[in-house]
Amino acid sequence: MTDPAIRDAVASDIPALHGLVESAYRGEASRAGWTTEADLLEGQRTDPDDLAAILSDPDQSLLTAWDGDRLVGCILIARRGDGIGYFGMLSVRPTLQNTGLGRRPTPSA
Repeated sequence: MTDPAIRDAVASDIPALHGLVESAYRGEASRAGWTTEADLLEGQRTDPDDLAAILSDPDQSLLTAWDGDRLVGCILIARRGDGIGYFGMLSVRPTLQNTGLGRRPTPSA
């Protein structure tokens, strides 16, 4: 894979983002990577409404990593006040985990 294109998520990305986050953390697809929570937690990791709320919040952003037209990673970046930042929801397509892809979007933050 070439270096991914990094950009802010937009509303039309929500279905792909939801699929990526769920595949990275929950369900059978997550077992291909090391971040699986499938045996620890039930239910969804997030849902489209949560993702839409993040995108509409000026203090939060989702950076996305794209390999062509395929979403391969994302990371949530948020301001929590008093100069405190928060990183979360770091998600990499399970078949690409442990390839260094998760490190790539972070400098863009």
